[in-house]
Amino acid sequence: MGIIPLTMARQTVAYVSTTSIGKFLPLHKIVAVHIHIGYIICVYVFVSAFSIFTFYGIACRQQITGNEPCPGGVRTFCKKLQSEIMITGIVILGCSVLVACTSFLRNRIKYEIFYVVHHLTLVIFAVAGKP
Repeated sequence: MGIIPLTMARQTVAYVSTTSIGKFLPLHKIVAVHIHIGYIICVYVFVSAFSIFTFYGIACRQQITGNEPCPGGVRTFCKKLQSEIMITGIVILGCSVLVACTSFLRNRIKYEIFYVVHHLTLVIFAVAGKP
């Protein structure tokens, strides 16, 4: 995710284009690179979230029905579904969904909406980087 802002940093792209490294990078297609990296990240976030919710949801259900042991009588998988890390993941997923939807519809919506919603990536970085 750290590469995404670099692909839209005009000064950085301009500088790299003057170096020997710039000869090997498709800098004339940097917007397309930005879009593709963004979609890859969104797919990764969606697949990860789906996998985690499915795993913990099934495990929680098994603890409720008694098919999975509850250490000390605590439904650990159910408790993890309500933990801070899970809430962080839900916030990241929600922001990613909004950014992905407006990106996909970027030619059908006002640019200002697209631009403002893209700033939710700052929320993603802030939430993910919270100590």
